[in-house]
Order: sequence, then C-alpha cells, then structure tokens
Amino acid sequence: MLRRLLYVMPKAAFSAFQWECLSFGYLHGYIRAHGWDGEARFLSALMNWDTEDEILRAGATSDLVAFYATSPQYRNACELAAAIKAENPSVDCVIGGPHASAVPDDVAAREVAGKPLWSHVVVGEGERAFLSIVRGEATDRVLRFPLIDDVDTIPFPDRALMRMTEQLETTLRIDGKRIGSLFGSRACPAKCT
Repeated sequence: MLRRLLYVMPKAAFSAFQWECLSFGYLHGYIRAHGWDGEARFLSALMNWDTEDEILRAGATSDLVAFYATSPQYRNACELAAAIKAENPSVDCVIGGPHASAVPDDVAAREVAGKPLWSHVVVGEGERAFLSIVRGEATDRVLRFPLIDDVDTIPFPDRALMRMTEQLETTLRIDGKRIGSLFGSRACPAKCT
C-alpha cells in the first residue's frame, strides 16, 4: 500500500476560483475509513495557497500524486505532473475530475518522454477507484467503477485535509463571507461519462 500521498488542485487557465476541492475530502475520508493510514497533504495552486515549486517539491517525495482537474485546469495538471515525474520518475500520477471523465482516452494517451503521464485516469465517482489505486490493486489505466448506491455508506469528507480554515479565510477576504461547500447530489445526470 502506498504511504505518502499528495492531492493537488492545479491552477486554472483563467482567474482563480474560490471553491474547495471537496472531492479530495471525500476520497480521503473513504480511503481512511477502509484502512489507509499513510501521510497525506493537500496543496492548491488554484486557491493561491501553495506555489508550483512547493507542489513540485512535495510531489517529488510522494508515492502517489492525485490531481483533480476541470478542463481549464488540465494543462497545468499536465505541466505539474510532468515536472514531478522528471524529478521522481517512480512516482505515480493519477487524475480524475470533470476533464478526465469527459475525455478519458485522450487523457490516458498523454505521454512524456515516450511514457504515459498518468498511471490511472479515474472516470466518474472516484472513491472505489481511488481505494483500488492506493491499495495497489488497480490494473487498468482508465478506471470506471459503479456508482455507490447507498450514499449513507460514504464517510463525510476529511475537512482537516482540505484546510478549511484557509478556505474560510480566503472566501472571507475575496467575497466578504465565510463560504464552505457541500455536495447536494452525486455523479453527473448527463450520459456523456
């Protein structure tokens, strides 16, 4: 089982958003509830909490670097993953989120120096897929797991990992309000993924 895990929220191609990456909170809560007890960090270029250099240094000493990316974040995710792999070729980089779910085969085909950039591409809900990755059980490059039918079995997100104090301070500074997030539904209602 992997011991050092880094979650990365890359910057977007245009102005910064002020949303927390609640998906990582859910993934981390899920793997911990299923026995994973290694070290984990969450770094965010999107929220301007962490520099790309900090992300690269942390990624170079990690066993697994997990990226969440919308389409405007995908380019930066690829740049960061390539730089991390240049520093530590044995690190596994995985990606999930809207961009990976919309065009998984294109994402899986991305290469750096003739080798796949992404060890795994997670499509749709990621809890089961991510658990299989951290346990070393995932064999497919593109992972699609069935939806979790009973959402009451999904642990609450690990908000300590998500740096909630910084989230609330950031939104207070930018929007004048302390803003947190919640998921009001699961998965996408469209049939494209």
